[in-house]
Amino acid sequence: EWIAEQLGKDLLGLIEKTPTSKSLDVNGKKVLMLHSHFYDTPGRTIMDNLLIYQGKTLEEFIEDYPEDVDIILVGHSHLQLYISWKGKKIINPGSISVTWKPITSFCLLEIGDDDSVDINFKNIAYDVSKLKNDYIEKNVPGREFLIKYFYPFL
Repeated sequence: EWIAEQLGKDLLGLIEKTPTSKSLDVNGKKVLMLHSHFYDTPGRTIMDNLLIYQGKTLEEFIEDYPEDVDIILVGHSHLQLYISWKGKKIINPGSISVTWKPITSFCLLEIGDDDSVDINFKNIAYDVSKLKNDYIEKNVPGREFLIKYFYPFL
């Protein structure tokens, strides 16, 4: 409820209309982008979300995605990851805020028209103390847990 109040009805409505996954073609490479598990699989819900980071084998992980996908961009764990498996590239770019370190992490992905794929992970240091202060000043529910778990270095 607190998050919904902070976002407001207009932004919350926009978020609710946002698809849980998106596929696109970039220079002949099919890219699938999603938060973690492929939620659009018939019979599966977000609650069924099994992640590669929770003990799923790569074989099981890949089986969840369409065979014609070349690159899978996932999130959820906030940890940068690159795995090439059975012709598919699985990439987690990281997180711009929650990394358990005072850094922001992301990935630059370039897909060339010559069939090249360049993956460049970036990490940039930043002052996380302002975020901690915002949690406290804005009275974020669960802030003690969030600060302790995600920012143990503070």
